[in-house]
Amino acid sequence: MPNDLLFSSIASAVAWLFTLLTYQQYRTRGRQHQLLWTLGIASFAFAVTADTVARAQGGWSDGSYRLWYFFGAMHGVTLLGQGTLHLLDKRPWTNRLLEVIVVLMLVSLLIVLNAPLDLSKLETPWEPKGTAFPDISALGFATPRFWTIPFNIYGTLWLVGGALYSTAQLWRVSRTRAIGTLLIAVSGLMLAGTSSLNRFGIVYLESIGRMVGVTVLFIGFVFTTLEPERLPRVNLPKIPPLVTVAVVGWGLAIAGFFQLEPAAWRALMEYPGLFLIGLLLVVLFWLVLQKARQRTQAFEREHQGDL
Repeated sequence: MPNDLLFSSIASAVAWLFTLLTYQQYRTRGRQHQLLWTLGIASFAFAVTADTVARAQGGWSDGSYRLWYFFGAMHGVTLLGQGTLHLLDKRPWTNRLLEVIVVLMLVSLLIVLNAPLDLSKLETPWEPKGTAFPDISALGFATPRFWTIPFNIYGTLWLVGGALYSTAQLWRVSRTRAIGTLLIAVSGLMLAGTSSLNRFGIVYLESIGRMVGVTVLFIGFVFTTLEPERLPRVNLPKIPPLVTVAVVGWGLAIAGFFQLEPAAWRALMEYPGLFLIGLLLVVLFWLVLQKARQRTQAFEREHQGDL
């Protein structure tokens, strides 16, 4: 248990750092596959963080288990594979396929949020295994366990297959980047292998497998961004000091509230739909602010000579 918590914590830290780096790359270049990779790594980071919290507190809650299952067990590689497809093939059909995947992900989200859950079926309170949901033989496609199979196969095939294809194409052009894509393929096989072993009841390799897998994936990503002879400078997003102070202040206030009102925390975790609605409202508010900022900047550029 202590070692599993350590491995899971390391995997969580690496995943969030990885998310920042892919987001920075997307901000710099604005490519669609970079956005999908950012969302894919963020999905994995959410899942590993939920697992780490469950191990730290000695067991899953209803909400944290559903969060882990959707972002990790079900969609850990879905968006990573889709992003790899968009990198290799930029024809319009990839966007149509993405639209189908997004719709199916929303359907699977509703199923995860509403499926019956029995955490007592887990061998240990913090076990990262899908047996708390009904078996496929009991509910068929109405159980989340049915949906993990096609999504994992789809994402792994594109991620691993695309990485191997890129390795073959890059090997004579840039060995450094070719090694990076090869490491991405290896990490995809490691993560897929860990999940497959989990389905067969071998769960003790889950934490170390995720830690090694996401670390290899991270190293592979770094190699693909390298010039053959030099390491480029990586610029993390700049955060204004006042924003940092505000985030820390609000974080402490929220943490203090849930510490004083544990019933509120339990309600939040037992009804993840409320959390999802709140998250969507925050994202919507952020998008409105960004749009207002863009219009303000455009107005200032147009009337710069008048000021």
